[in-house]
Amino acid sequence: MRVGLDQAPPAPVAQRKQAPGSDRLAQGLSRRSIAVAHRQDQATPGKLRALQRRGVGDPPAPCDHWIEMEDVRLRLGITADSALDSLRSLRLQAGNVAAGGGGIAPERHRDEYLAWVETAEVQLRSLFAAPDVWRKLYTDRYWHLRELTSDTPRPYPLVDMEARWQVTRLERLAERLRQAQQFFELPAGSVAVVPDTNVFAHYRRFDEIRWPELAGAKQVRLVVPLLVLDELDKLSYKSRSGGERAAGALRALAWLRGDSLPEAPVHVREGTTLQFLVDPPGHQRRANSDDELLTRVEDLVAVVGEEVRVATGDYGMHVRARARGLRCLTLPEELRLP
Repeated sequence: MRVGLDQAPPAPVAQRKQAPGSDRLAQGLSRRSIAVAHRQDQATPGKLRALQRRGVGDPPAPCDHWIEMEDVRLRLGITADSALDSLRSLRLQAGNVAAGGGGIAPERHRDEYLAWVETAEVQLRSLFAAPDVWRKLYTDRYWHLRELTSDTPRPYPLVDMEARWQVTRLERLAERLRQAQQFFELPAGSVAVVPDTNVFAHYRRFDEIRWPELAGAKQVRLVVPLLVLDELDKLSYKSRSGGERAAGALRALAWLRGDSLPEAPVHVREGTTLQFLVDPPGHQRRANSDDELLTRVEDLVAVVGEEVRVATGDYGMHVRARARGLRCLTLPEELRLP
């Protein structure tokens, strides 16, 4: 009979004398603690609808952590720094429109704002993968503005308020992007390593591997996508050795992370930390799991930079990663389990 996920994993030999947090599983950690990020992600669309019902421009409630981390995935080849520069420029332009109403005809004020929206859509489309980022330029008030004339009551405040609301929205978007940067910020001399499911199922356990030596770096941040956790969960129900290893990996992850936020780094061993890469709200996964994982790695590269490696022992994954211009870390055969 397979050991349940609610039992603590044996610590590696090098760590058995000091196993910090070993009482966490006794406090009620189970498979549910591994799936917490998945449940929150599934609940997000309903939360977003609730946010919209609270009114245009209302800030999210403090408890809506995942709304704050709205989908800020960037298009391939776009860096977070370049996106932040563009958002800063767009905010400045919208602020100038809001402040420039005095002394000009209402129709001209209107047209300046409409021209800004056209420019903003082109830029936001080129930067962000999620269409909602640019679609939110077209609010109900925007369509009223298109009909604005000199006979419209109080035309200047109407344009001013819409422009200022868009400035605030872009500020929030930039803040979410900066939060993503901070979540995955790496110390100098560090690299991020994204292990695929093959690594967990066929190699020595992740906390027994000397990752900095393999990566040729001072420190390594293991970034585990939610897809890998889901695949490990499916494998853990199988009776073969791969299923037992998958279950052991999940137990180790649950024990190690405890109640930490999914994207908060935790210490694994000397020179190695670990965090999860949660799917953004409303994310639709690709049909092929390898393509999905590599797409998420590309999202990570956009935030972290080029210091990202895909760790795998699967030659097909290696070929797919290299075809996308991603760097790979192939695990040596001596780490493979029989």
